Amino acid sequence: MKYLKIILIGILFPLISTAQSNFQPGFVVTLKGDTIKGFINNEKWDSNPIKISFKDSLNTNNVREFNKNNINYFCIDSLVCYKKYSSSISLNNIDIDNLGSESDTTYKVDTVFFKVLQYGKYVSLYSYTDKIKTRYYLGEYPDYSPKELIFRIYKNSGIVPINRNVTQEGNTYIENIYLKQLFAAAAKYNSIDGELTRLFNFGKYKDYSLEEIVTKINKHDIDKTHNSKINYFVGAGLNVSSISSNSNYTNDGGQSYSSAFPYISSGINITPDSKTQKFELRFELQLSINNYDNRPSTESVNFNQLNMSFFPQIIYNLFSDPDFKIFLGIGVAVEHHNFYNSFYQDGNNKAVNHFDGYSSEAYMFKFGIKTGKRISFYINKFEDTSITNFGNLVLGNSNTNIGMTYFFGK
Repeated sequence: MKYLKIILIGILFPLISTAQSNFQPGFVVTLKGDTIKGFINNEKWDSNPIKISFKDSLNTNNVREFNKNNINYFCIDSLVCYKKYSSSISLNNIDIDNLGSESDTTYKVDTVFFKVLQYGKYVSLYSYTDKIKTRYYLGEYPDYSPKELIFRIYKNSGIVPINRNVTQEGNTYIENIYLKQLFAAAAKYNSIDGELTRLFNFGKYKDYSLEEIVTKINKHDIDKTHNSKINYFVGAGLNVSSISSNSNYTNDGGQSYSSAFPYISSGINITPDSKTQKFELRFELQLSINNYDNRPSTESVNFNQLNMSFFPQIIYNLFSDPDFKIFLGIGVAVEHHNFYNSFYQDGNNKAVNHFDGYSSEAYMFKFGIKTGKRISFYINKFEDTSITNFGNLVLGNSNTNIGMTYFFGK
């Protein structure tokens, strides 16, 4: 385990250092309307960016900085676009743990880069995120200037609100004014139908819900690119097993024993948000073998072991590009182990020719990289488990997978 940590640190450190600068193809539009193509550092902003770093070429060390004072618009190809506008920005808190006791209508006016969620024939949808919250904006033809979609939530103080747009949920009041704003736009462009009515009835102040509504207002089919994605996969690799004794068997000459055998695996991989691809859920079945063969002078033991494992995992992509990812994972392996060709003889020449199968659970830690959309390489490290315990024979097992996965589908 000590050497594995050293290897992981040695691999991970330079990769993460490189990932801090993630220049990808894109362009900026200047105040004069000129388009400059090049490479933009994709920082995967948690809040809307104030400035960006730009290179004319990947081979240059010359990095230029652009902000709202010298550009109107910028895009990272096929990923994200931001456009500069001046608009009101609400200041009310919608964090359920920090709510006020009355409707907060305070706001400021500022010029910022709005994230473009959808451009449309009639309306466009934007978002703006800062340390307070995420807000959504609607822009209408012809200038598509964003106007905030209003959503407020506050504690029930015992005073019944006069506003007819307020609904009560438990101890909170919710002002879903944004639904009225969207409905007015839908009526204006004659977009109301049964499907849009259903979306209004189940609408939420979330990007995926608002994008569906705006798509229907623009009379387009709903874009499913934000939906979850499921891929099937198969895998293979080398299972390195290290079996050791921590009992009197060691004193009788028992030694550690390592083996390395191929394994196979298969399963499904779920990406909850196929656009951001930050987290993945993975459910994997694996079939592996290992063995132990140690015959000191006083006691002898040897066996082969067949392992059937199921391990759900949570994968976090530290660095995520369409063609390259660096990821970490954690999971729990539920395993069943069967013995064959087993033999144990103690110091009194009493022999046991059969070991009973057993089940175990162990934490699993994963590190790997994914190249393109199909292939990933990884290391799995499993928590140490106990194999068997009778007489002087107490054995523990440490497993490490070094493998490759192939993903099917888009």
